[in-house]
Amino acid sequence: MDEEQMWKGVYNKLQEIKMNPPTEHEHQLQDADDGFFEKFGHLLRQKSQLEENVFKTSLAPFNEEEDSNAEKPDDDSCTDSGLEANYVKSIDVDVQSVQSVSTADNIREAVFDSAICMNIEDLYEEILFEIYNNIGCEANEVCVDNLVEFAQEVFKIPNSTHLEISEIAKRKEPPKIRLNIEIIKAENLLSKDPNGLSDPFVTLYLESNNSHRYNTSVKTETLNPIWEEHFSLPITEGHREEVLIIEVWDFDAAETVKEKVNKLLDVKGVRGLSKLMKEIAVTASSGKHDNELIGRAVITLKSIPVSGLTIWYKLEKGNKTKSRGSVLVNVTLSAEKNKNVAGQEHKHLLKQLLMHELDVSQVANYWWNGNFSSMAEAIRKQHAVQSGLSTFEFYGWIESGDSEEPHTIDNAIVDAINSGAKEWLEYIIEGSKQSKDNESDENKLQYLIQIIQMVRSDLQRAMEYFDKLFYHKIRLNYSTKLYLYYDSKLMEISKAIVMEVCSNIKMLDVPDDQFEYLPNIDNVNMGTTLFEAYLVLKRYNTLGQSLCPNDKLLMTDFYQWFERGVTHWLDISVIKALNRIQKAIDLDQLHAVDETVKYSSSAVDTLAIFYQIKIFWQQLDWPEIEGSYTFVAKIVNDICRCCVFYAQRMSRRVENITNIGEDGDMFILSEEWCLAINNMDYIRQSLPSFIKELGSDDVIKRIGEFRSNLEAERCTNTITAVIDNALDTQRNQIVELIEHVARKMSPPIRRFLTEGAEVLHKDSNSMERLMIYLEQSLETLYNTLNEVNFSRILDGIWGELSIIIYDLIQSNLDKRRPPAFFQNLRETLRTMISCFKIGNTVTSDVQILLEIESILDLHALETSDLIHQYYLERLKIQKEDSSALFGQLTISAKFTDSRLLLKILNARNLRPMDKNGLCDSFVKVSILPTSRFNGFTSLKTAVHNKNCFPLYDEQFSIDLNEEQRNNENSLILFSVKDKDLFGMTSQHIAECYVTFADLIACDDEQILMNLSRPEYTDSVALRALENRQGDKQAKDFLKKLRSKSNF
Repeated sequence: MDEEQMWKGVYNKLQEIKMNPPTEHEHQLQDADDGFFEKFGHLLRQKSQLEENVFKTSLAPFNEEEDSNAEKPDDDSCTDSGLEANYVKSIDVDVQSVQSVSTADNIREAVFDSAICMNIEDLYEEILFEIYNNIGCEANEVCVDNLVEFAQEVFKIPNSTHLEISEIAKRKEPPKIRLNIEIIKAENLLSKDPNGLSDPFVTLYLESNNSHRYNTSVKTETLNPIWEEHFSLPITEGHREEVLIIEVWDFDAAETVKEKVNKLLDVKGVRGLSKLMKEIAVTASSGKHDNELIGRAVITLKSIPVSGLTIWYKLEKGNKTKSRGSVLVNVTLSAEKNKNVAGQEHKHLLKQLLMHELDVSQVANYWWNGNFSSMAEAIRKQHAVQSGLSTFEFYGWIESGDSEEPHTIDNAIVDAINSGAKEWLEYIIEGSKQSKDNESDENKLQYLIQIIQMVRSDLQRAMEYFDKLFYHKIRLNYSTKLYLYYDSKLMEISKAIVMEVCSNIKMLDVPDDQFEYLPNIDNVNMGTTLFEAYLVLKRYNTLGQSLCPNDKLLMTDFYQWFERGVTHWLDISVIKALNRIQKAIDLDQLHAVDETVKYSSSAVDTLAIFYQIKIFWQQLDWPEIEGSYTFVAKIVNDICRCCVFYAQRMSRRVENITNIGEDGDMFILSEEWCLAINNMDYIRQSLPSFIKELGSDDVIKRIGEFRSNLEAERCTNTITAVIDNALDTQRNQIVELIEHVARKMSPPIRRFLTEGAEVLHKDSNSMERLMIYLEQSLETLYNTLNEVNFSRILDGIWGELSIIIYDLIQSNLDKRRPPAFFQNLRETLRTMISCFKIGNTVTSDVQILLEIESILDLHALETSDLIHQYYLERLKIQKEDSSALFGQLTISAKFTDSRLLLKILNARNLRPMDKNGLCDSFVKVSILPTSRFNGFTSLKTAVHNKNCFPLYDEQFSIDLNEEQRNNENSLILFSVKDKDLFGMTSQHIAECYVTFADLIACDDEQILMNLSRPEYTDSVALRALENRQGDKQAKDFLKKLRSKSNF
């Protein structure tokens, strides 16, 4: 297929893509930003892939008729660079004629038929004349007779004619020779001035004519002067015996004594001071100011080769061995001759030598290596020099330019390839130029893309067809040479256009993380053409790397031109993304996308934005590792910002759906709330996997290889911190929304709980209404939320419920509610807990549940039971405390069928209560709670006077019914007291406790208990008793407890 068909195919494919319009929802969503993300995402990728597929299609080469009749190409077509015509222009032989030649005779015929030939005998005479007058040092190495014999063989001249022409050549006057000299520079010259420097200049002359001297300019105050000055000296006769003298002098300007004295501060060293003093003395006495010779070099002309030489000569002065520096000169020999005649002669000489080489070498057509034999090379060089063509450093049929590379047939063909490519490139550039009135950035980029595509088409044809031809004939990779030429030329064009376009880009005001405002995006836009150019150059550079793997290509760093453009696109993308996310939220009806998922359209739309950004980044495939990390870090940061923005705006959207619940009416939990929570969580869960798909791990790995593992770890920590911060912010936003839902549900729950706990409303249906409300709400949550979010919202509701119950407990304690109220509230709570068990999900806040139940259990107890509860707490402390500050009491006990046999055995180390250091102790026995043991009277032992180790040894029999006996948490309180002198009052020494369960466990064994005094501490039971301010039993107990603890 040809180029026209190729680009028409691309156009048709693009039109086919455009024929599939977006859905109504997508149209509304993309309308605000004109499909910004789709254009840079999958649409740009599809277009790029289509273009690349076209280049994978074979292109047939142009035939001669098409090539000859080709007109200026259209904008959407690509043409060939005309590779079949005139590869080597200075030889009028094209590649097609070479392919049709089969013998050396045909080659000679093709060569000589294509040019106007001069008289062979005249040329032969000139060649013999130059052989007899050889110049250059090579003349000593080559035998003249051998050269003459070789020339006769080359020109195929008969002996009779040869002798006649030879005599004519010998009788001619020798050629006029000129010696061409360039004084380039000198280094490390000897210092001649007091300041440690010199003012050097060069004088040169021929030894046979020393009166005719040539001088360079003076270079002041330097030991390493650079002149680069040219001289041409005529040689009258005997050039082979001539000698060139080069002298380097120090210039001494005419100065007065005063001027020399002023140089005293510039003197360098003791030697410099000595020189200055000598100069002052000479000037003062004679006024002379002679120049000083630094050194000279002597060059014999017979040492100069015919092609000339550039060499360093060491400067000398007499027999002195001290280093005086060196001078770099270029010396060549030439003769005076008309340039046009000389060029014509040289051209035909080369053809004669070429034909002879082909005849002698006997190689296949055009397999000659391009190197002449030594005899032929000697004749060629002599003719070039003596004809004044000394600038030719290679074979004359190739235009030399300024190249210093050795030239062969391969180089000639490369030059021809470059020449053809140059003409082709100029042709397409001229044909693609835009008018000055239409030079917008967009048109400039289109212009660049068109040129690159045409060049790629030319390279494709080169790879498919011409590579085989050139490699088969001369082992030359045609497409490689072609690409190297295009590389330098396209570099100039591409860089200038891209840099100019990117320099016109203006920076944007990107919103900060607070998202207080979203900028107006009406005038914020960017075409895809810049990145189409990037992708075209990227593919072009990839092609070059495969064609020229060992060459340093100029366009390898092309991506650097686009840095500003990529940064600008990322700034635009975050602005566009935030605006589209807001648009997606506004359009979201908060209905599930389909029956299989539990999220709505805005979540899908938001992730679609991220997907398009990922496609763009993958297409970009930024080659440079540090820049790649910079861009991917910005993308990650922008994506995280978008996720947080979505969570904030979605939360705001759903909060504004309804305000019911704040004014006391019942809040109806809808599906919209649940989907909003699911949406936020869905995007949050998708974020880490999306970041991974961006290739951030691979970028960081390359950072470690390029820099260090420490740097890679730092980059990892930076990206991880950004991601974690976004995830935490989104999670907090979800929790806030869940708490908001729970707060809206709390008013009806509070009302139902209060009504259900009122004793006076036993016939109320408030409990039933509460259950219906909870079941409906929880059913909606369970059916709509995913499992994780359902568990979260249960915790949120339960947290709000715990606040309600705590508040109800405190407010009703202040109202002195009876225990029955708290009993009802406890039963209501237990009923509610059963409602929270839906499916396999239960509330996770077990600690709150236990605390609430414990508090309700306390406040639901009667006063005697609360007192009993306090003593159970004291018993726990007694068992944990190993100290016996107030002494110890030993007892034993045994249960029978209807009674308890209790023995009080003794006490030890009782605290002295009297001034004599002793005490008069007795033990008082009580059983708690008193409500269980109505009619029981406290028991007392006898008083043991003046004894801290009393031996009581008394037994008591206590009657118990079966119910009383089975209450194992019932507790016996042993109060040890000190009786006063008059028996009026008794002082409390200490007390201890034991439960029925402990007695049953010991079964008549002795029990040793530590005595302690009760403390008025922060006890839940005491706080509950304190709240019963109107209860006499509670009031008396607290009063008595305070007296015990303060004693």
